[in-house]
Amino acid sequence: MTKMSRRALPGLSLALGLSAALALAGCAGDGTTGGDGDADGKPVIRIGMTSTLSGAGADFGNNQQVGAMQAIDDYNADPDSEFTAELISYDDKFDPEQVVNNVTRLINSDKVVALTGGTSTGGCQRMAPQVNQFQVPTITTVCGGGDITGTVDAADDYMFRASMSDRSQSRFTLNWIKDQGWSKIAIIHNNDAYGTSGADAVEANAEDLGGIEIVCREGFNTGDTDLTAQLSKCRDANPDVIYQQAHANDVSLMLKSMQQIGWDEPVAGPWSIMGPEFTETAGELGVGAYVPNAFTVDTTDFSAAFDEAMRAEHGDKYTLPPVAAFSYDAVRSILAAAEKVDGDGVPTPQDIQKALTELEDGDVPYVTSAKPYTADNHEALDETAIFMTQYDDDLVLVPVD
Repeated sequence: MTKMSRRALPGLSLALGLSAALALAGCAGDGTTGGDGDADGKPVIRIGMTSTLSGAGADFGNNQQVGAMQAIDDYNADPDSEFTAELISYDDKFDPEQVVNNVTRLINSDKVVALTGGTSTGGCQRMAPQVNQFQVPTITTVCGGGDITGTVDAADDYMFRASMSDRSQSRFTLNWIKDQGWSKIAIIHNNDAYGTSGADAVEANAEDLGGIEIVCREGFNTGDTDLTAQLSKCRDANPDVIYQQAHANDVSLMLKSMQQIGWDEPVAGPWSIMGPEFTETAGELGVGAYVPNAFTVDTTDFSAAFDEAMRAEHGDKYTLPPVAAFSYDAVRSILAAAEKVDGDGVPTPQDIQKALTELEDGDVPYVTSAKPYTADNHEALDETAIFMTQYDDDLVLVPVD
C-alpha cells in the first residue's frame, strides 16, 4: 500500500505547485470517515486508488497513479483548499479478484470517501456492483469496456468514468474509417471481458451507423503466439481495415502473425496499444497503427502546464499523458465535489456522489475536454472529444486528419 500526502513547490505545476517528496507509510485508516485534521487544522479527506502497478497493464496503472498524485499535490498547494487530501493506493496486479479485495480494504479499513483507478475492464466490472452496494463514488480512469456506468437507477449509481469508453472510441473510429472510404472491417479481439465487450460495442455501433460491413470476427486468448488461422480466415474475407480489440502485447503478437502470412492491412482500434508496452514489443511492425486519443497539450487552457509539470516531476514514469490526464481530472473532480457539499468536516460518500452530478463548468480545472457529470450521464467524454493519431516511423503517435 502506498499513502501519499506531499508538499509542493510553488510556481511549477498546473495550478500552484509540483510535488517534491513522496512519503511511503502504513495504513491511513483510523476508524473515522475522512480522518483527523492536519497541521493546519484542515480535515483530511482520503481518496482510494486501485490500479495495476505491476505486470501486464502496469504502464497504464503507473500513469494513473502519477496523475492522481499530481492532482493531490496541486490541490494541497492551494491555501484556499478546504481539506488536506491524501491518496491511498494499492496494486491490483491486473487481477479482478485483487481489485475486489483492494476496494473492500480501502472502504472498510482505510475509510476512504471516494475511489479512483480501475485499469482492467474485468476489474471494473467487478468493482461496479461493489461500490454501488457500499455507496462510495468511484471514477475510473482507464477501463473502457463494459457497461460500468448507468447500470442502476441514477440515484444508486456510484460509478463514473473519466476516460474514453470503448463504445465512444469505436463509434468515433468507425466514423473515421468511413471518412477514409473504407467500408469492410475485420474484428480481431481478446477472448476476455475487455476484448469481447469491446468487440460487441464495435458491432453495435457499426449496425447503428450503417455503411460498414463486418466481414470477419475472430477471437484469441491472451498470450496466444500463433494467430495465423484466425488471421487467414479474416484475410480471405477481404476487409479494408482490421479493428483490433486486444491488449498491447497481444496486438504485437497479432502483427507478427500477420507478417508470417504476408498480410499487410491498416490496423485501427482502441488506446490499449498506446505506450511502451506496445512499442517495445511490436517494434517496427507498429508503424502505421491508428489509435484514438483525447489529450494533447492544446486540449484546454491547463493542458500545457499540466504536461510540463508532469514531465518535470515524474520523468520516465510519465509515459502515457492521456492516462495521467484522465486520472488528474478524476481526482480534481472528487475534490471539487467535496467542496460543494455544505457543512463542517469531510462530507459523506453519498453527499460527494450527489455533488459530482452537480458540478458546473469552471468548478474543475480539467486538463482534458471532459464535461461535468450529470445525474443521468456519468461519462465525462464522448466521441466528440476524440481525435485520431497514428504511429510514425519513430513509433511516436502523431495526429492525423
